[in-house]
Amino acid sequence: MITVMAKVTARPGREEELRAMFEAQVASVAREEPHTVSYSIYRSSDDPLVFWFLEQYEDEAARAAHSSAPHIRADIARLGDLTTDGALWDVEVVGAMRR
Repeated sequence: MITVMAKVTARPGREEELRAMFEAQVASVAREEPHTVSYSIYRSSDDPLVFWFLEQYEDEAARAAHSSAPHIRADIARLGDLTTDGALWDVEVVGAMRR
């Protein structure tokens, strides 16, 4: 499994527009990406401009399909107008608990 974490900071005044885009993005991923295992976006309770992603893909092919999907490419093109910065990390899951 491939696990990715990301952090995106909204431009002040654009955070609700970014949130709406992310909510639609999650729905698109759920509908159009069967090999994406999980895709969650969180908003910081300390700073409403900061959003965190936790993404899990079955394999590298699923990650590549996500990155090249038209709905994701369109959202990436909009990020420059809506954000001030962002970062992406590949991570190893050391432990997880789900109910």
